[in-house]
Formats: sequence, structure tokens, C-alpha cells
Amino acid sequence: TTTPAAARLPITGFVPPSPQFQFHNSLHPNIYIAPYNPQTTNNSIEINADIDKPAWAQIPWSSEFDDIRGPDDAPPHDRPSNKCQTKFKMQWDEEYLYILALLHSDMEVPATYTT
Repeated sequence: TTTPAAARLPITGFVPPSPQFQFHNSLHPNIYIAPYNPQTTNNSIEINADIDKPAWAQIPWSSEFDDIRGPDDAPPHDRPSNKCQTKFKMQWDEEYLYILALLHSDMEVPATYTT
């Protein structure tokens, strides 16, 4: 099952990471820099789970997510299969942060798309 999802979030300000996650962040310093896209102003990205829009074509994918426990702490029999992959793209303009996520699962994922 593949489930695309997208969101448009208003930009209200930066919140620094919580100190309680400092140790975790030092172990897995994944960084994703969401590019600024002035062409998305005036709500030009319609939120409809279409991941093939030109507005997303040049935006890089994140690295794939891993089990939150990491490979050293999750027993091999308890880890997701290689079919389970999650990654995202983000971009922003003067008003919104746009997020597109792609989730692959080896089990059925019931989802409903609403407008």
C-alpha cells in the first residue's frame, strides 16, 4: 500500500528543538533543508495528494525514515520490512510550509482523502 499525503501549514515562527531530544538528535543528525519557492505564492500548490506536480519536481526527497529505535536497539524480527519506506519533501513560501510525504507499507493502511 502506498499512501501519499500533503499539507499546507501556516508559517508562524521558528521553535528551537527541545533540550530533552538533544541526546537523540546527536545520535541521528538527519538534516533536511526545505527550499524557499517564491512560485508557490497565492496557493499555487493545490493540496490533493498528486505527487507528480511540477512544483514538486525539483524538490529533493528526504532520506528514508528508520525505526525510531534505530538498528542497534530494535531486534531484527521486530523491525519493519524493507517494503516499509517513508520519505518526504518540503518547501515554503511567504505564507506556508508545504509538506509532501510518501508512505509505503507491507500491510493495508486504511486512509481517507477529504477536501
